[in-house]
Amino acid sequence: MMLFPRYSLRWVLGGTALAGFALVAVRSAVQGSAWAVGVTAGMAGLLVFLAIYAWLFFLVWLVSTLMRSMARQRSPEGRSPFASMNP
Repeated sequence: MMLFPRYSLRWVLGGTALAGFALVAVRSAVQGSAWAVGVTAGMAGLLVFLAIYAWLFFLVWLVSTLMRSMARQRSPEGRSPFASMNP
């Protein structure tokens, strides 16, 4: 069992640099800089897109899990789901 995930120092510093750039862009957007407003809008749009994607993925996963559990209840164990009921 791995207690701590393995992150390299390069990934940690890169993530810190990206977070710093994002926060500078947001601060500059609040102060009224045109480029920063565009960058902040782009980042917000990306976050909204990723949130919608995650929500739809969750819904599809939930439906497929429910369908799989219903299919197990209908077909006896050990039988092919592709076999016809009437030969």
